[in-house]
Amino acid sequence: MNYRIVYSSELYHHGIKGQKWGVRRFQNEDGTYTDAGKERYFGTSKKTQGSAEETVSISSSGASSGSSDDGFKLTDEQKKALKIGLAVTGAVVVGYAAYKVMDSEVLSSGYTKIGKENADTILKEGTEFFRVQSEDHYNVEHPFYSTYEKHDVDKYVGLFGTKLKNEGSGALPYQVKLAATENLVIPSQKNTRQIVGDLVKDDGFRNGLLKSVQDAAGPKGTFKRPSQQILLREAERLLKRNPDTLSKTDKKVITDALNLTLVNHSTNDNNVQNTFYTALKNKGYSALLDLNDKSYSSYHAKSPVIIFDTNKVQLQSVTGLSANTIDSLNKTYSIDRYGRDIPEQVFGTVDKYASMKIGQASDYVENAVKKTFKMTT
Repeated sequence: MNYRIVYSSELYHHGIKGQKWGVRRFQNEDGTYTDAGKERYFGTSKKTQGSAEETVSISSSGASSGSSDDGFKLTDEQKKALKIGLAVTGAVVVGYAAYKVMDSEVLSSGYTKIGKENADTILKEGTEFFRVQSEDHYNVEHPFYSTYEKHDVDKYVGLFGTKLKNEGSGALPYQVKLAATENLVIPSQKNTRQIVGDLVKDDGFRNGLLKSVQDAAGPKGTFKRPSQQILLREAERLLKRNPDTLSKTDKKVITDALNLTLVNHSTNDNNVQNTFYTALKNKGYSALLDLNDKSYSSYHAKSPVIIFDTNKVQLQSVTGLSANTIDSLNKTYSIDRYGRDIPEQVFGTVDKYASMKIGQASDYVENAVKKTFKMTT
């Protein structure tokens, strides 16, 4: 059975029995874990679980308790970002450990979840999409990346707009607005994996995708972040296996890796993408969730999309962005970006040093973040 989400102006809230506003079951108000939370997420009691909290506490000088700041002091905004990231460090480590041993076949048994995982999304006719670029014109001919939620629209203006402004020697970028001329359907992650699972059974497609993945992960590739490299390396390994032996988890890895490579446009990449997009169109789909900017890049966007059926959208306007708008939104979203990007550092650290304890990972991450702030201030 397939499900579909239809976006409208109505707001619904679904909670759990006994849920109360502001009451957390496993965390204190300051973000630290309760005894029950430590037991749930770390399998440790209060007597044995102290290192994680000790390594994430921030002293007045901006360094973690018990560690040297080597003369480097964080601003209040940087401390805020550091607290955001370190507060979720433990959860990321535990989550990544689960990812490494997870078997989706087992987890999905007797379990059904309705949402973007299992439900298609319908973006209604008239939905407006926005993208930021350096050119003052735009032709709707090829698949393109865009956003439609205000949070994402503002985030890209601030973060990507700043990147383009800096790269362009101060030249201000532009914002493109497009609108759907009919409903756009985005496949659920489950349905996307099913389509990819069928495609990789073809030797030509599988070998083409393998090359795309290898190029993306290679020295000249654009994906350098730990989570991206881990994903691409694992997909490369799986694509060399018999496609009939792939599990649901394997198909997820391959599908996510394929999604990342959609940004590249070599002759081989284009052939793979054309086959993929055609298969999606044949199933009635016209857009795709951009998994890189949602889950693997530093943007952490909510619902970034790739629209590949360009016949269903129409250009509305191309407007120059002001420096004040870009700078203001960059300030708003940079703190959150740095804070939420800290678990990415942990992700790569834990993968490289599998035996590293959470407290050690936290110390490693804090030092890495300090270096990041030194480079960006």
